[in-house]
Amino acid sequence: MKKAVLLWLGVMLMPGMVMAQQWYQDPIATNPNASDREVVPAMSPDKVVLPAFPKPENWQELDLGMTGRNRVFVDTSSIVIGSDEVMRYAMIIKTPGGASNITYEGVRCSAKERMVYAYGQHDGTWYRARTPKWVPISNDEAQPQYRLLAREVLCENASVYRDLLPVLQNLNKLAPRP
Repeated sequence: MKKAVLLWLGVMLMPGMVMAQQWYQDPIATNPNASDREVVPAMSPDKVVLPAFPKPENWQELDLGMTGRNRVFVDTSSIVIGSDEVMRYAMIIKTPGGASNITYEGVRCSAKERMVYAYGQHDGTWYRARTPKWVPISNDEAQPQYRLLAREVLCENASVYRDLLPVLQNLNKLAPRP
């Protein structure tokens, strides 16, 4: 009986494990033309220039499908393609209860990581994160917005886009439809 259950679990979990492996493949290890010299070090978090505080007229909502109860927005006026190959943007998360969380974040496409640089305050100013650090973008169903942004909006395979137009087009594709 135990063997049958384990076999069933293996069969059911295999597609998810393959997807996770595809998502987290190291771009340097899987690209024979890449080298360690191509990786650009990310700018020090304290040197990142914070954008103007997000205004609702610049918010683009992301459709998270059935997985998200919160509404997630990206401030289109804050999106920056850094010379350090980090995509930076302001994100607004609105809960069903009416609370809003605003962050200024970055995604390092080559490493599939994200970092919060600053938090929005109620008075319309930014508060820099005390100890910003890069954290992996996971397949966590509790926060699907990070995976969706990296996979479908900000990153082209394991690289940043060189132009904002495709990023904005990708955002528009993920907008909720009436």
